[in-house]
Amino acid sequence: MAQRASTCSSVRWVLRGAVFCGIVLASTTPAMVGLPTHAVAASQGILVVVNDQPITNRDVDQRLKLNAALGDSRGSREQRRKQVLESLIDEVIAKSQAKKLGMKFDNKRVDKAIEDMAKGGNSTVDDLARTLKKKGISMSALRSQVEALMTLRAIVGRNSKTKFEVSDAEIDRRFAKMDSDPRMKPVTVFQIREVDLPVEKTSQAMRQQLMYARAVEAQQIARRYKGCSSLRQAAKGVFNVKISRVVQAPADKMPKQMRKVLKDAGTKKLIGPMRGPSGVRMIAYCGIKHLKPPKPPRTAVKSILLREKYEKITDRVMRDLRRRAFIEYKDKSAVLTQ
Repeated sequence: MAQRASTCSSVRWVLRGAVFCGIVLASTTPAMVGLPTHAVAASQGILVVVNDQPITNRDVDQRLKLNAALGDSRGSREQRRKQVLESLIDEVIAKSQAKKLGMKFDNKRVDKAIEDMAKGGNSTVDDLARTLKKKGISMSALRSQVEALMTLRAIVGRNSKTKFEVSDAEIDRRFAKMDSDPRMKPVTVFQIREVDLPVEKTSQAMRQQLMYARAVEAQQIARRYKGCSSLRQAAKGVFNVKISRVVQAPADKMPKQMRKVLKDAGTKKLIGPMRGPSGVRMIAYCGIKHLKPPKPPRTAVKSILLREKYEKITDRVMRDLRRRAFIEYKDKSAVLTQ
């Protein structure tokens, strides 16, 4: 018998963003008459047995499949497999505890949770079912996972006397921490647009003539140019002109000489024309803009803090339940880091 590590990253993974993802265990114990335990485990791909409930390779693969269908495919495949296995083990332990306590969940509560999940993705339950079906995943699998998550929440709530509350002072401290984060500092950007006059691939002699003609057309655009907002009008009547959207180039990552050229040109004059591998290009400088990342609303910060508190309590509750659980690894490669 092996006891799992005290960490509970799987629970954090399951609860993060309140997204229900994965598939609850669907394995059943096969007939084992006449076969040694490890032989049966190997033949069925059993990775670990938790409180007499086997978790197989198929369980892990199905969970990975559902996660991918719901847009969660972070980390390497090995990392995802370990996270999924941890999650499945926690769910078996939580369900075992719920059974001991006589806890059950009404189907209507599960239906409501799935409906909320679909709405959160701007979809409907029927659309979600069709999406999963295309991936070879049944709605019953998702229902089982939703029930497992509800069970986990109920177990944590029953085993913890801590109230999940966040004070205004805690929210203010988190905002202060955000303000000190370099990523939240204002950023200065140069706004530019590229004006390209492409030249088709042809012989060298013909290319020289075409480049000269395109340069003349570029000069015509430059004479009519009166600012970034006038680009379309300035290029009117000139064949095959490609004008980019406004590009925001961070000032601190732009070469000093480039910044000087843009400032010297100003916003009323095009830079160029310049010859390149694909044709003639000009640059329009649209000005400088100071950007500051928006702060999240207080309700969002409160939700983050509540989730963090819940995760800490969940860690503690699950550590206690794991100490009392029977966990036997049948596949050495599946043993989680101790």
